[in-house]
Amino acid sequence: MKRIIIFPLLIFIVLALVACGGDDAETETTTEPAFTPVEFDNEDLGVRVSHPEDWVIQDSMGGVTLASSQAVVDSNSLADIEDGGFVVIIPGEIAVFNFQTNQDLTADEPLRGLEVYKLLLEKNGQVFTEIESAEVLDVDGQNIAVMTVSSEEAGEEMVTVLGVVMSGDYMAMISAGSLASATDDLRPTFDQIIETIEVYPPTLISE
Repeated sequence: MKRIIIFPLLIFIVLALVACGGDDAETETTTEPAFTPVEFDNEDLGVRVSHPEDWVIQDSMGGVTLASSQAVVDSNSLADIEDGGFVVIIPGEIAVFNFQTNQDLTADEPLRGLEVYKLLLEKNGQVFTEIESAEVLDVDGQNIAVMTVSSEEAGEEMVTVLGVVMSGDYMAMISAGSLASATDDLRPTFDQIIETIEVYPPTLISE
């Protein structure tokens, strides 16, 4: 029987995955690499991504968290991650996302998918200030849209790149964040990670 990857209550897991306790113009990516990539591939979830060698990986609750250190994963609050950063990737089927959100998205509509993702976060209590408008990235084989927002976490300013990757019947929601004081240092790494994310049909599992 095929295992269906369901977005786990959608957005409630974004913060839990980290702490264990529209403009439609295309942008061509031409920046120098921020790191030498190491590939991570989870066939059960159907997601592949490259990351810095010294980052840690945590699989849980239907998603993947990449973090700059174990201290980020173990932190009780996002306000406590200091100069660390994280990238949360929540993959799943576009049809399931549409069913759960009453949408009719297709794989060539990453901007619409990103708008829905942001709205879901806001409905669940996030208050965002837009820093960079939504844009589509020119990355071979994947439809990617990103935008940058700021929010407040326990008195600290958090800057987060929200993203959506779509390919075929599958998609992933992305949150790449750090405290504002670390954003300049981490943003090139976030951009490179996001540009390498691939979604594909997950492994078929027999029961």
